[in-house]
Amino acid sequence: MEKQAKRAKFFRNIVANSMIFGIVLGLVLFIAFQASAAVTVSEPINRGSKENTISLMVSVTRNSESLDKILNTLDELDIKATFFVSGFWVAENNEAAKRMVERGHELGNQGFFSHNQSTLYRDRIREEIDLTHRLVKRVTGENMFLYSPLSGAWSTSSLPVIEEMGYKMVIPSREGIRNETEITSGEIILLQQTNDEMAALVQNLTILRERFTFAPIGEVIYLTA
Repeated sequence: MEKQAKRAKFFRNIVANSMIFGIVLGLVLFIAFQASAAVTVSEPINRGSKENTISLMVSVTRNSESLDKILNTLDELDIKATFFVSGFWVAENNEAAKRMVERGHELGNQGFFSHNQSTLYRDRIREEIDLTHRLVKRVTGENMFLYSPLSGAWSTSSLPVIEEMGYKMVIPSREGIRNETEITSGEIILLQQTNDEMAALVQNLTILRERFTFAPIGEVIYLTA
């Protein structure tokens, strides 16, 4: 009888300990799930939501004849675009950055050295965005809130860092204007600075202007007035 009582007590202890372990494990998993659910990170923006409106984005990492042509063409057609600048370029071209803003264009952040962002550590991404942000603010007065990684290369691990800094990541819905009839409302188009695209730039933008209104990205995603 005494052996049976000890054996029964032993099994009761095992069952009780198993139940406690199960409860604790369940609580840990529940808390972890709640914590992960609370951190909501949106996807990169690649379209606007303003009806019959499209946006142009330009990557600026160096001076070039194509950059001058883009700026002059946009002036000629009275189109405002979003220029994503690298901090390195702004540091060497203060006056050019100022003129972009004076001409009514929006500036976006492309990091300082425009590295392939998908290969950078989170702290390095934060440093590059912050350094470029402060430099552009000092030079032009612009308080940027849009970020676009070089060549569209990005990683999901970098999105929380970017959003913590008050930025929204933008990637183009289309690279270049090869066939203007395929373009639809809301598109964010990266102008490619190739010889062919530059040669047809005025014609393509003139045709698109007959179908759409152009606006900087910050306006078509309803982040600015």
